[in-house]
Order: sequence, then structure tokens, then C-alpha cells
Amino acid sequence: MGAGARSAFWLIWLAVTVWLTAPGFIWEVEYFHSPGPQFFRIVLIFLAAFPLALWGYHHVRRGGLWQWEFTIIAAVPLVAAVVYEAKAAAVTLLAVAASFSIGGRVRRWLRIPAEGAVEDIALSTGLGLGIFQCAFFLMGLAGWYTVPVFLAWILVCLLAGGNEIPALWTAFGRLHRTWGATAELRGWAGTLAAAFGLAFVTCSVLITLAPSLAFDVLRVHLPLVHYYAAHHALRTPDYLSYGYFPQSVEMLMTLGYVLAGDPAAQMLPPVYFALAMLMAYRIGRMCGWTLVGSLTGALFAAAAPALHWTASVPKNDVAIAFFMLASLHGYLRWQPSGEFASVLAGAFFLAMAADVKDSVVYALPPLALLYMHAAMQQPKPIRATLKLAAVFLLFGTFWHARAWLVMGSPAYPYSARAAVTAHGTGPGWRSLLVHCLRLPWDLHFHGHSYFESPLDQPIGIALLLFVPVWLLAWRKVNRAEGAGLLFCGLYLLYWAVVQGTPRFAIAPLLILFVLNAGRVIQFCHTMPPALKFSLYAAAAYALLFGLLGVAIVEINAPQLRYFARRIDKNEYLREALLPYRALEFVRSAAHPGDPVLSVDACPFVYAPNPSLFDCEWQRDLNKLGPLLLRRDYRFLILPVAPAAEVPPGWHAAYTDESYRVLTRSVP
Repeated sequence: MGAGARSAFWLIWLAVTVWLTAPGFIWEVEYFHSPGPQFFRIVLIFLAAFPLALWGYHHVRRGGLWQWEFTIIAAVPLVAAVVYEAKAAAVTLLAVAASFSIGGRVRRWLRIPAEGAVEDIALSTGLGLGIFQCAFFLMGLAGWYTVPVFLAWILVCLLAGGNEIPALWTAFGRLHRTWGATAELRGWAGTLAAAFGLAFVTCSVLITLAPSLAFDVLRVHLPLVHYYAAHHALRTPDYLSYGYFPQSVEMLMTLGYVLAGDPAAQMLPPVYFALAMLMAYRIGRMCGWTLVGSLTGALFAAAAPALHWTASVPKNDVAIAFFMLASLHGYLRWQPSGEFASVLAGAFFLAMAADVKDSVVYALPPLALLYMHAAMQQPKPIRATLKLAAVFLLFGTFWHARAWLVMGSPAYPYSARAAVTAHGTGPGWRSLLVHCLRLPWDLHFHGHSYFESPLDQPIGIALLLFVPVWLLAWRKVNRAEGAGLLFCGLYLLYWAVVQGTPRFAIAPLLILFVLNAGRVIQFCHTMPPALKFSLYAAAAYALLFGLLGVAIVEINAPQLRYFARRIDKNEYLREALLPYRALEFVRSAAHPGDPVLSVDACPFVYAPNPSLFDCEWQRDLNKLGPLLLRRDYRFLILPVAPAAEVPPGWHAAYTDESYRVLTRSVP
């Protein structure tokens, strides 16, 4: 295809895609009416001033400011954490430093290669966090989740690391110098990366440092952390069978909670966000794409609201994504070097993924094929295969062995059939095929049912907007990229059949974002100035589209007042978390042994006694009789809308605009 034909095809595709996605962009803008007219006006002013401000910043930064942008962006979360949650920030920094220290020492001892600062930070910290996971599991069984033990563990890791901390500082210095020495970042690609990178980091900081509002976090993750800390041990409460699943991230959060409370528990999981971005960037470089191309891919990934939100709240989906990417990296590092230690490290990372979440099953088929290929190339292939299996079984099955010994099933409370059961389809293979083929379209235009938000574009529009570059910037796929595409293809096929929710496919999506962006930059280099402008404008549109979506799901009006120090944490929760005031009333009125039944209000972490707190989703509120018979409840929490009849013997004790609390006298 000639240059003229490629230019025409791109411009036509761009026009069609903008026409298809413009209604979604307008909807995002209109959404800001909901928090108040002042917010809508702010958004309109921002959109009107954005092009001029971006143009002005582009010219200002070229005077030398651009060389410091990486350091400035990296400093934002650190400074914000110190200002708002200094104790939690100190614990998080110590935990990261300790994991890098012990991981770096083990990496050098086992001669696991790392090329450059990005690999050194990601691999060493990842190995250290894996060691944390194994050690914390044993500590939990022994009942050692206490302040002295956790502090001693951090100190031991720092001392065992020896001179690794200076190496961490040196690695960050190399990243700073690399950014400043990359001339292409002085242009528009760097302007977009810096401006939007700062915006996305700021959004992450706002949601990470504020008290969490996420349903799963309040319903499952933080309650488990509190339970572990209260009992100083790895025990599963009767009211949370989810605790029998792998809980390695929750163990790390327990360290933070024991040493510095909920703020530290919330800060530690987003560390995996940074590690996953570094690993995705590095995979892009190993596939042959430029620094700017791989960096742009990470930026496009951050513009996917589902990915950005999931990675910024204390959940475990981005942690497993990092370990999956590190597993793939082990194979990619082996390809050119032939060093089997990298593949063994990949098997360890895969085991750590299995210790985080059972959705590791989606990565097992492609990684098993790649690892078998590497093993077959060894002088003693059977021995190499047995080594890989031993590493995975030794380090990746202790959670499942625990569930098997305690509950009789390694997958409890699910069954093994869940891994092979098609989801959301009708009977027959045709329905399944239609579902898989429709899924990319649905995620781009009807995605609100795939992500906990009103957004119809949970993965953004960058992949859709730039999909033609796979043809327009065609090049022969090299071995590393072929392995990456094999991983993505088999993973996404399995995931589409069984699941389809974006947060369970973060690892392959990150790879696709990076490989797509690499081609965008390559295509940009071959185009005349006018076409380059259209590519930069399209990138800005995709990033702005994603930024508005991220703001919708992560930022709220009480949050802004909280960071302005006009309200405290309790006031923030009263305003931002609808059930909080009703639960606050119950906590003040209930006695320790009073059972509570709550309908649609399920933040276990704020319940007066989680073991006596039952939460149900009830469509017909006038059919509460069977639920009320299960226990001798003292309090009943009901939503105000839809209205329901007061059950006989109950009377209203508290009402706000969202929930009401009913109680009855004890005979």
C-alpha cells in the first residue's frame, strides 16, 4: 500500500471512529451535570482551554523542563502520600525498599539476568514481593501477624539486601537520565505523555489516599485484612468464605494495616500498578518497539478506566497481572540469551500469580506451551521440565492445599467446573461464537455491564482508534512479539468464553496496548507533518476520552473537599458512601451481640460486628419474612427507595435520604 493510500485509509478510519465514539464523549461531558452545575462548567472550561494550554506547555517545556518530567511525575504520589498519610507512606516505602532489597539479593544469587533499570526494579521488587507472599503465609499459620514480627521482617530484608538500596536509587537515576536523553520526548509525544501521565497519576493518588468506597474492598478485602490483624493469624471467618481463595495481596495489606492502619493497607496494592506498567513497557521494548512506543502503550493502558480504577484501589487484579507479565518476561528473556534461569524465575512468578487469584487459569495454557518450548531446547529437557513443574507446585499451590485440607476442595468455595463453564451465552457453540465475536464491540460501546460503573467504554477507545496501524505500519512479527501475541490470543480466547470482564484480562490488554502503540509511533515516523498532526490529535482525543472516564469513576465532590481539608474522613464517608450513616447509627446503638440484617448495604468493614452482620440483595422488599426468620435480628437496614412496608413488630429508629434503620425491642 502506497503512502497516499495509507494516508487516505487512516483519515477515513479516524473520521468514522470519531463519529462512532463522539456520542460516548458527549455523554461523559454531560455526566458532570450530576455532581452539580459548577462541575459541568469546570469541565467545559477545561475542554475549551485544554488545546491552548497543551500548546503553551509544549513550547514552555522545550526550554529544558521536559528533562525533569519523569522525576516530577514520580514525585507526585510520594509527596502527596507524605502530606496526607505520612505514617502510611513511611510503611509503604519501607515495604517496597525491603522487597527490592531481598529480591535483588536473591536475583543476583540465582543469576537471574536483568537488562537496564526497568528490569532491575520490576524483577527485583517482584521477586521480593513473591518472597513476602511465601513468608507471610507461614507467618499467618504460626499466628505472627504482629507489629514486632512485621518490623523485624522488614529489617531482616533490608539487612539481607546489603547494598541493594543504593542500587534502587541508582536505577531511578538512570530512568531520569534516560527520559532526559531521549530527544523524541522533547516533541509532541513527550508533551502528551507528560501532561496525561501527570493527570492519570493524580487521579490514582486521589482514589488511593481517600477512604475506599469500592464495593469489593469494603465487602471482602479490607474485612479479611481486619480479621487477620485482629487474630494475628491467617484464619478465614465463617461469614467470608471468599477467604479460602488465595489471599496473598490481603496478607501484604495486613502488614500495612497492622503497622499504619487502613491508609497503608490501601497504598500497598497500587505498588503493583507501577510494577505492571514497568513490565509492560519492558515487554514492548523486548518486542522491538522504541522507548516512546512502549511508553505510549503504557499511557494508553492507563487511559482505560476499568484498568486504571482496578489498579488504583486495594484489589488483587493488577497484582496477578504483574506476575503474569513477569512470567511471560521470563520466557522472552530466555529467547535471545538461552539462560534457563529466566524461565525458572518465570515459573516462580507464575506460582506467585496462582497465590494471588484463581484467574491465573487463563494464563496457564499459553505459558505452559512457551515454557515447554524452552524446556525442550535444554540439553536435558525432561529434567528442565521437572524443574519448572517443581517450582510451580512448590510455590504456587499452598493456598489450594490449605483449602483442600480444611474444606475438602482445592477450589473451595467454587468447583473446578467454574474454570471451563461458558459465561453469558445461550446453548450451543453458535451462541458461544457470537458472544466471543461481539465481546470486543460490546466492551467498546456497551461495556457498562462488564465494569462496575455507568461507562460504556470501560477499556477506552485507543485500541479501536488505532487498530488500522497493524496493517498500515506492517512489519514482520519477530519471535518475542510472536510469543506475546500467542499469550494474548490463547488467554483472551479462554477468558472470553469463561469470563469476559476486563479486570480479569489486564495482563493481555496491557500487552496489546503496548504493541498497538509501538505501531502508532512507527506509522507516525513515516507520515508527512499533516498526517503526524492527525495522529497526535487522535492520541490526545483517546487520552482525553479515557481521562474523563477515569474522573467519573474515581473522583467525587466530597473527595475534593477532603483533600482541601475542609472535611475529615468520617464526614467524607458520610457524604460519599451512601450506607455509611445508617451503619454509623447502628454501630452507636447496637450491643456487641446484636444481629443485623442489611438489604443492599454491604460494607462489612463498617459493620458493628461482621460475624453478626448479614447482607442480602432483595428485589422485593415486601418479602422479607423468610430472611427475618434466619436469626433473631435486632436491627434491619433497608433502602428508602423502593419503599417497603415496615414488618410487624419493627419501628423506624433512623432515616436519611438513602437508607433507614428499623429496630425492635428485645423481649
